Amino acid sequence: KKFTFSFITLTLPPEYHPNPKFGRCSFSGKTPSQAKAKLNNFWELIRANLAKAGLKVGDDFFGMQVNEAHKDSTLHKHLMIYHSKQNIKLIHQIIRDVEKRERIAIAKALGISLKEVKFKFDIKLNNGKAKASTYLFKYISKSLDDKDTLTIEACRSFYSARAFNYFGIDGKISTFNHLCSNFKSYDKVLSQALMDVFSSRNLYDFIK
Repeated sequence: KKFTFSFITLTLPPEYHPNPKFGRCSFSGKTPSQAKAKLNNFWELIRANLAKAGLKVGDDFFGMQVNEAHKDSTLHKHLMIYHSKQNIKLIHQIIRDVEKRERIAIAKALGISLKEVKFKFDIKLNNGKAKASTYLFKYISKSLDDKDTLTIEACRSFYSARAFNYFGIDGKISTFNHLCSNFKSYDKVLSQALMDVFSSRNLYDFIK
């Protein structure tokens, strides 16, 4: 599809951070389940607004999300979103709109100005220097072999959060896993190329 990509980081408001590295502590006693639900809600709102804008998951965008923890143990979410260059402005604006609504809610609740609200999503657009795989490998590898693996896994367990998962290609993966387990039953209708793909579990060639 010749898509580009955006690397998004969704973070939680100050009231969810029990031990912030910078600034005063604004923690309000939010539970891990509330923190996880809030973070997932941000992504659900973004997904809903992308749909309202006419963008279909799997066709117009797809990617992967990774759950990580800050040094104060608060959960945050990284998103690798593949999309067309034509939709860059629209997708980024939808993400900023969700962020803005949360900033307004925080300012209203605390009785402060928007400028005083310490809350922001991070958006990095593909600049041609770092590949998407560079970002993804950094975070996936932490789940496999890293000195901080135990800490990260403990935080994910604390929040009951999956390490990483896909969006927009879930159906393909489910089909792929099924066929890898049962491809020999379809040997009369599958080509040798597909038989080779399933016997070697080559997901890349399957999607291609």
